[in-house]
Amino acid sequence: MRAKMFEIRWHWHDEKKCPTPVFSVDLAPYDESTWRLASAGGDHTVKMWRVSHTVEEEGSQIDFLAELSRGHTAAVNCVRFSPDGTKLASGGDDNVIMIWTLEQMLKMGSPGSQPAETLDEIGSVERWRIATVLRRHSEDVYDLAWSPNSTQLLSGSVDTTCVIWDVESGQAVDHLQHHQHFVQGVAWHPENKCIVTQSCDRTCSVVALEPPKEGAKSSMYTAGKSLLKNARRVNQKFRAEHDDADTTRLTEPLYVDEAKTSFFRRLTISPDGKLLLTPAGRYTNKSGDEIDTVFIYKMSSPQTPIMKLSGLPSTVVAVRCCPVLFETRPDNAEGCDSPFKGLASRTIFAVATSTMVLLYDTDQLAPFGGLANLHYAPITDIAWSEDGRILVISSEDGYCSVVSFTATDFGTAIPTLSAPQMARPPVTTTKPTIASLLKATPTSTPKALQVRPAAPNDGTPYVGSADNTPLEKSARKQRRITPQLLTPAQPTHQLAGKSGSDPRRITPTLITPTPTSSTRRIVPQQVVIETASRPDAKRTFQEVTADNLGEAKPRRIVPTLIHPRE
Repeated sequence: MRAKMFEIRWHWHDEKKCPTPVFSVDLAPYDESTWRLASAGGDHTVKMWRVSHTVEEEGSQIDFLAELSRGHTAAVNCVRFSPDGTKLASGGDDNVIMIWTLEQMLKMGSPGSQPAETLDEIGSVERWRIATVLRRHSEDVYDLAWSPNSTQLLSGSVDTTCVIWDVESGQAVDHLQHHQHFVQGVAWHPENKCIVTQSCDRTCSVVALEPPKEGAKSSMYTAGKSLLKNARRVNQKFRAEHDDADTTRLTEPLYVDEAKTSFFRRLTISPDGKLLLTPAGRYTNKSGDEIDTVFIYKMSSPQTPIMKLSGLPSTVVAVRCCPVLFETRPDNAEGCDSPFKGLASRTIFAVATSTMVLLYDTDQLAPFGGLANLHYAPITDIAWSEDGRILVISSEDGYCSVVSFTATDFGTAIPTLSAPQMARPPVTTTKPTIASLLKATPTSTPKALQVRPAAPNDGTPYVGSADNTPLEKSARKQRRITPQLLTPAQPTHQLAGKSGSDPRRITPTLITPTPTSSTRRIVPQQVVIETASRPDAKRTFQEVTADNLGEAKPRRIVPTLIHPRE
């Protein structure tokens, strides 16, 4: 394991000439050996970086890729890549969520080298565009979580609400109002079973997800019944002082209030979907001391935590699980008494407090590693790479640290469980298009496509194969529309001497009207203008125009009626 803090301008305040806080980071694959890092800062921008993977003496290398500055108008609090790696979601203090997609990318060489050309004056080698803007929250957006199939997004905001979004259409699918204070952390189950939200009202809420109904037009998941809310535990100090008292009613909240933590409570769910890890926990021991902790639940029964972590130096800000699952250790002495007994794999997770990062696994109760003295300000977020060999830490001091691991630091990985199959919503019934019908025909010269009527049990039509099996005709007979030439109707009034069967071109003739005594013509009189310098002088309009119109005082032209001569 090797850690390195990069003292570069991650996010910079141009007016104050100092770094701005880095509030969030996330990683996605860039190529086979490097990773794309997204960082969100207080300078209202999102920046893209390329991180190389190495644990040698020189450490990891970081290259600048792009700056996404034409979106947010306030500080950006969270960035999250979609599971398929094609989209990036960012939410900030401007109450909106931006969905970004990669539009153009230049080829780069080895890590540390810049390409021969760039896309703008700041050296960007990628161009990202805003695909969708999500507007529903009325206050700052603090945390985001993608659905496994990258079609939906969950957001938590200061307005005490959570919103489930349809990313493609930009519409809100569901609007949850089950918290009484700021929502500072959200998570989506990797198998679409539930969503989890955590608020500074000292509660954690687990809400079941309902799949779309059969035959429904929408394929979006919606919120169902609540599985957990207002979790509390017995005060151990009161239990020690009152052994005979009824302690079921004298309980304390499991989590700290808004005065004891920072902006975020970034919770996580294990990659296999079996464990829920929540930050900002606190309990009172028998001595009356308040201990900061992380509460861990089993997703099969999330009503009561199965374990709490002890010995943490300060309030926990974020918990993130390594995407890779590992084999359990056979020499684990605590395996028989561990609350994680029965798990088929070992999960590695990082716990970020305001001052340090601790590494745990589900085979032991104590941390097996830690990282401290990396930053001068509180830690804000952590992110793992998909192979579990890079951990990025962001801080309010305006810098990020990159921690590199070897392939053997955590043990033997389980490839089959490292990337579980994403649960996808059922396919909705849609009417086949002409393009899909042509694509479904396996022959190069397709025969006439005939759609067989749907069976009574399902309402889904399908295309018959192109083999020798006869295809049934559609219940509704199709007819080809033959265009016909429409001849315009002949005019009703025809000129004298012309036959209706022999239409000819009509040549217009100029007709000069004969003036009569009633015809009158208005002829303007000659304009007489007096100059300012010589009131007694009289000059014509043409003379004044030739000299200087600015010094003249024009008079109103009064038309005179002139009768034409008979």
